[in-house]
Amino acid sequence: MTDSNRPGFLPDGSGPDGEAFGRDPVSQRAYKRNGEVRKARTVKSVEEQMADLAQAEKRAHGTMGRKVLAANGAFAAFMGAFGKFQAWVREAKAYATPEKREERVEALQRQIDTIEAKGEAAVEFLTEQGEAIAQANGVFAKVGAAYLAFSKATGRAPDKDEGAAIVAEVVNPEAVEAVEAAANPEADPFLAFRRDTVEVEQPDDDDDTL
Repeated sequence: MTDSNRPGFLPDGSGPDGEAFGRDPVSQRAYKRNGEVRKARTVKSVEEQMADLAQAEKRAHGTMGRKVLAANGAFAAFMGAFGKFQAWVREAKAYATPEKREERVEALQRQIDTIEAKGEAAVEFLTEQGEAIAQANGVFAKVGAAYLAFSKATGRAPDKDEGAAIVAEVVNPEAVEAVEAAANPEADPFLAFRRDTVEVEQPDDDDDTL
């Protein structure tokens, strides 16, 4: 489903103030310009705010301690190797229990299943579009060669009408239709396999947790 046909979404921003792009009929939250539903507003409890402050204080301590040790020449080797040691610990913990290893095996199996399914979609696409692919292959070179052949034969470049006639003769309509279809995301033969990019949280530079 594209953004333009989401229930309640107004792609032209014609809604009233405060919900310019309409509201999601299920959550009743306003849409953003790109068609995504706005996140629900949350109010942190006192306990949550205290936890945030404690975390901020811990980060401040880490930053201070890192600077102290970095300034101490005796810890130069320690500081240089700490990040690598920290990475080893994280990797070891990721494989240390049967549950962790099972999670990785399941993830790999999902990847294998996806590869097999994507292979079926690939074969179907190549079979259906085989002729169009053959016609589109090297299309720029074909047009260029035809233009050059005309120029050599006539001693001049083709005019607008002659150029259009050359293109019409060289470029197959099936190839044009197949290539232009790629402008529509819904025509993507691998649409079912596309995933939104997930941002992976990186360790804080000041974090000394092992």
